Amino acid sequence: MKFNIYKDIKLFYKDTYESLIKDETQNPIMLSNIKMGNEELNKIDWRNPINWLMATISTNNKIVLIALMTPPFKLLLFCENNNELLDFFIEKLIENNIEIPGINAINELAIIFSKKYTKLTNKSFIINNDLRLHELTKVNNVPNIGTIRQANINDLYFLPYWFSDMEKSFGYKKEPISNYIERITYQISTNKIFLLEDNNIPVSMVKIDRELITTCSINAVYTPPFFRSKGYATSLVSKASQIILDRGFKKAILYTDLANPISNSIYKKIGYIPVLDQKEIEFL
Repeated sequence: MKFNIYKDIKLFYKDTYESLIKDETQNPIMLSNIKMGNEELNKIDWRNPINWLMATISTNNKIVLIALMTPPFKLLLFCENNNELLDFFIEKLIENNIEIPGINAINELAIIFSKKYTKLTNKSFIINNDLRLHELTKVNNVPNIGTIRQANINDLYFLPYWFSDMEKSFGYKKEPISNYIERITYQISTNKIFLLEDNNIPVSMVKIDRELITTCSINAVYTPPFFRSKGYATSLVSKASQIILDRGFKKAILYTDLANPISNSIYKKIGYIPVLDQKEIEFL
């Protein structure tokens, strides 16, 4: 087996894209990140590939493991659940003094990797999130509330606060509100953020993101506390999902937190069905 560390995102993209795109639904985050890096788009904060860990393992000139880490986020890992392969990968991480803050991978792979890695590094681990990936090919009829529109620069008076509160609920480290301005401005300029308005008042938001070949993702779904339990998120996600299908994508996909039964029931009503479960694990 051969361990390869990449410094050039374009070469990493060239070597890994075809393997990852064969399982497009399973790899939306890794695919969208390397696509963004290859196109040299949006190098704000963590998005600059100069700071990424990009690695593969190959046997007989065939890549059998792909790893991507975009600090401060956790390691994304795509490979077969093979003990010998994981042992070799962890050995090479330790040899190269590469520290991993955690892993985000399919359930069994995430657990096995975490047990092996923490044993060899004298660390422990906790499960931060149990995630479920869903896909939709047809939008069900749900109550049609409000109107959807793209966010614009005038919405910066409230969007940083919405993003801050949303990330707080995910357990992310608190940041100054000013830190959100640049990244939200970029997302507005690339038409990623959509808002639901009721009587001309913004009441909920969503992002349409990670455009790949057949799939496009829904994320950053957020409704301020005052407007919750009114059906706004359901209406907005259904409208955004239909936009994705109308753009020619075969599937809309999204992640949910299994600890949140409300969001899981909402997406089921819209037409999303479970595809696979992942774990986000932190090393201590």
